[in-house]
Order: sequence, then C-alpha cells, then structure tokens
Amino acid sequence: MSSKPATIAVVGTGPAGVSALKNLLDEGFDVTAFERRPNVGGVWTLSEDPDHVSTIHCTKYQTSKFSCPIADYPVPDDFPLHVTAPIWGKYWQSYVRDTGLEAYIEFNKTATSVRRNQLDTKWLLSFKDEEYPREFDKIVWATGCDTVPKMPKIQGQARFEGRILHSIAYNNAEEFQDQNVIVLGLGNTAADIASDLTSQTAKTYLSHRRGAKILPRINNEGKPLDFSSSWSATRLAFWLSEYVPKTYAKLTDWALSKMVAAAWGPQDPAWGFEPSPGCEDYSTPVISDDIIPLCRAKKIEPVAAVKAIIGPKMVQLENGQLLDDVDAIVLGTGYENDFGVLNDALTWTIIDPKFPLPNLYQNVFPPEYPDSIACLCYPMVPESGGTMRDLTAMAVAQIWAGKSSLPDTQTMWQWIYEYQPWLTHGRQKFTSHYKGKLKPHLWLKWVHECAGTGLYENLGWSSAAWSFWWKDRKFYNMCANGVYTPHLLRLFDTGKRKAWAGARAAIIKVNEDRDALLEAVKRNVGGEMGIGKDGSVASSTTSVNVKWSPAVTRL
Repeated sequence: MSSKPATIAVVGTGPAGVSALKNLLDEGFDVTAFERRPNVGGVWTLSEDPDHVSTIHCTKYQTSKFSCPIADYPVPDDFPLHVTAPIWGKYWQSYVRDTGLEAYIEFNKTATSVRRNQLDTKWLLSFKDEEYPREFDKIVWATGCDTVPKMPKIQGQARFEGRILHSIAYNNAEEFQDQNVIVLGLGNTAADIASDLTSQTAKTYLSHRRGAKILPRINNEGKPLDFSSSWSATRLAFWLSEYVPKTYAKLTDWALSKMVAAAWGPQDPAWGFEPSPGCEDYSTPVISDDIIPLCRAKKIEPVAAVKAIIGPKMVQLENGQLLDDVDAIVLGTGYENDFGVLNDALTWTIIDPKFPLPNLYQNVFPPEYPDSIACLCYPMVPESGGTMRDLTAMAVAQIWAGKSSLPDTQTMWQWIYEYQPWLTHGRQKFTSHYKGKLKPHLWLKWVHECAGTGLYENLGWSSAAWSFWWKDRKFYNMCANGVYTPHLLRLFDTGKRKAWAGARAAIIKVNEDRDALLEAVKRNVGGEMGIGKDGSVASSTTSVNVKWSPAVTRL
C-alpha cells in the first residue's frame, strides 16, 4: 500500500507561486495554493488596494514577448512586442484556467503565521479569516520579491502640507492633475511613474542621487535589447563575471555606455544621469523608452536628491536648490522582501545591522528545514524574472521528489558563510541592491542541474552537445544562438522535470517570428523600424503546428 503524498502549501500565486503549484503537482504532491488577492498574477494583476504591490497600467515588460512566455504556454501572435501589465496579468490568469491549476487555488486568503506543531513534525499555517491553523508537511513561500515598501524619512516632512506616498499607493496620473510632483528615485518604477505623471501634472521633477544608464527597449537599429541575449551569449557573460569579474565589469560598462550613447546621443549634463554607477557598484540599467525624450521636451525636470522639507510646500535639494509649491512627493524607492510570517522557520545573520540576512542555502532552503521550507522569490540573477522563478520551482520540486539532492547541513552552512559577506559588501556600496543577488554562473548551473533542464549538457561543451549539433545542426544553432526563450526549459527529457511535447515547435516559431521582425526592420516597413506604433510586429509567414490556447487569444 503506497503512502499518501506529502501535503504542501504554496503561499502566493504570482509567477513564482503558479510555477511552484504546477511543478509540485507534476510530481504527485498534494498541493494547495493560497492567494490574498482575488486573482493570480502577483504584481502583474493591477490593484488599487494600497496593501497590494502591483504594476501601473502603463508598465511594460522589459524584454520582448519572445523572451518571456511561460515555458509550456506560448504567447499569442497578437500580443504586442513588449507586453503591458494588464495583458500580462490576464495571460497568467488564462494559464491557470487552461491548465486546470485554478482548482488548486484558494483566493482571498492572507497567511498570518507559520510555525511547527507540538510534535515538530508538520507546519501550522494560519490565515487572517480562520480561527484554527491548517497543517502541512511542507511550505513554499512565493509572495514575491517586492512586498514591503522602503519608506525613507525626509527631514522636516512633518511640515509638508502636500501628499507623500509610496509607489505602492500610486494608481493613475489623474489624481495629480495640474499639480507639481516630485518623484523620488531613479529605478524602473520611478521612471514609469514620472513618465505617466507628465500627462496630467503641471510640473514633474525626477529627484535622484546617483544617476543611471537609461536604455530604451528597442535600440537605435530597431531591435529589442534582448535579441542579442542568446543562451550561449549569456552563459559566456556569466562565466566571465565569475572568473574575471573586473574585466567583465569594464566590458559591460563599456558596452552599456555605447548603447546609451547610440540610443540618445549627448545628454544634458544638468540631468545628472551621466556619469552613472557601473557594474562594480552593483548598479543595473534603467529600462525606459520615455524618460530621455520627456526630459528633452521639458516635461520632466531631473533634479538632485531631496535634502529636506523646509516649508508647507517647499523642498530643499542636496545641491541647495529650492523647489517651491510642491503638491506631492511620490517615493519610487523600491521594496524589501518580507519574511515576517516565516520567523519561526528562519534564522538570521547580522553582519551589518542595516542589512540582516536570512540564512538560506542557495537563497532558497533554510538549513534547519531544507526538506520542508522553500523560499522562491529571494534568489536574484540577471535572468527574466519568470524564467528564474520557474527554474527555482522546478528545482524545489525535483529535490523534494528525491530526483535531485541537497548537500549535507555543514556544506549548506558553509555556502551561506561564504556568500553573505560578499552580498553585504554589495549592499553597502549600493543600498538599492537586491538582498538576494547571487553570482549567476554557479547558481544557474546548480538550479538547472537540480531542475533537470538538460540545457548545460546539451548546449554546452559535452559529448551530448556535440551529438545534438551533429544530428540536428539547424535546430541546435536555433537553441544555442537564437532566441533565449523559456520554452527551452522544457525541451529535453532528462527524467526530472516534465518535458513539454510542444517545446520544439514553439522554439522554432519564436525564432521564425523574431527573424520576420528583423527582416521587417531591414526593409523599414510596418511603422518605424518595422515596429507598429502599438508595439505590434509582422508575424512570420511560415506556419508551425503549435496549438495556441483560445482563452489566451481572446485577451
């Protein structure tokens, strides 16, 4: 008589939680997912609830639609080149409906605590609306990486008669009509909000301290930035970052600077965007199509960092400049991870009191409970967010299913002790640096091996790769040097995570559609540089037999 499958609670149903639910069900576990919102999609499901982090209506995915689909669920042909937040949220909702995952999700459920039972054999998960906790063998924490707003205190803010709000509370520009607004910060969220505000405000200031390399989604040749990011190219970059980090940083900064110059030409020094922090400062580019054009059009005025509020509507900047008649300050200052509910499951290390760090092996497993607790949203590497979460979910499912393994407890602690000083050093240099940032080369090799994608074996330097190249050269080159699409994650059957029968056809179609776009760019048709004003692109004239979901194509 077979034993009952382990019961698992997945908390959160953004991309990470949905991926966890799918992968754990694939392995036969008894899984229930819990979502505090009324729908799946996480930050991609628009919400006006100030307690829920979400994108804003105009937010676009930073990479093209070719690089961001769910591994076994192609995006429809009629999606724009860069998908907007409302469309992306509905895409995830369609996925859970079409795959039957919705039946395993309980909505409007807010988890309040996780603790061990008296026998120390199971986890007790409590909810806001339930008197008694529920019991599970394992817990997957998948509540997102952007959960707790960073709320910097501004000197003298008690004097301010206007609004001070974090970006989590920003819904639309209409509520700031004819106002003078300061947006604090220079990350992607701050850039989106500042751009959105210009349609309504009398004046929009963008207040920043360090500058940034700002890149559009489409380069000056009409090509999306991610088109050069093949599997082979990204693996080479990650290898260089591990073994010759200073050389890698200099090369990357040089390449990014060339791209910025090619995209925008000379920038006004008064904006303060350049010179900007580089890779050695743990800085990353800001992706915005609008900031530079709006600055040139005088619709956004970049200014120095805010020093203090010195009157009911007067703000002093660090360079001494005074901004009078300010009606609102929007804090685009980012978020922190929230592990508060997991206090009984985690321990912490404090190297720097400002940056306490959770003790997690590979930023996923607490060494005390690696067989029953997994945190999906803490690891950060330079990969598409959805791809990174899906990979992590695959790895967790395979480890808990016994198809992959973790090292002994001492080895896990040794990894943590070596990793945390490196991360703390980065946080001290650049405070907006994600807490969970990892060295991508080694971490990605680990997670791919645990997940069982077979990509390093079949697209790297191995006999399997040479065999693949020899027998199927065109398709090999498409996989290794073509679009780095998530469909690759489910191409090879390795006996671990489930392969997807439609992966090959989907990979071929994605590459053909990409090639059609590039051909359109060369011909300069279909709008500016082959791209329509609505972001649409010409479809490939070649037909590939891939079954597209009707539910998605109706979006």
